[in-house]
Amino acid sequence: MPQGFEINRKNFIYQLSAVAGTFLISFNTTEMDFNENIITRESKFSVEETLNRIAYLLQSKGITIYARIDQQKEMAKAGKAIDAMEFIMFGKPEVGFKAISSSPLAALDLPLKILVWEKPDGKVFIAYNHPAYFIERYHLDPTVASLFALDDLINNSLGI
Repeated sequence: MPQGFEINRKNFIYQLSAVAGTFLISFNTTEMDFNENIITRESKFSVEETLNRIAYLLQSKGITIYARIDQQKEMAKAGKAIDAMEFIMFGKPEVGFKAISSSPLAALDLPLKILVWEKPDGKVFIAYNHPAYFIERYHLDPTVASLFALDDLINNSLGI
């Protein structure tokens, strides 16, 4: 190995995984769980009701909802049809500050987002980023990234 050339094993594995994932995605675009840093959960409620429940809990915790976008309606404006799909963008500036002040690039993924969609078989799913995603992508301290843990919020909104 040339002098001064070091391999960061974790970074190498992460990059290799990203390349492999990109390769797999290009051949199997129907697989929704291709990324271990995306948490996907099933909801027993409709897309609208699931997002209403999430929005209610966010607001009850003093978290700002910046946008709620109905992708199905937006696609209809373009003359395209998709199954029900909405996402919500939300955050709390004092939490975002901790991440952004540590790594300004973290602003690329803030505010946080939750996607809710219906598959053709009628099943509804929720997806959001795992806190490990923020640690790996932005080299954030785990205590800062843990502020982005959404499991309890999702469990409460689903009545679990």
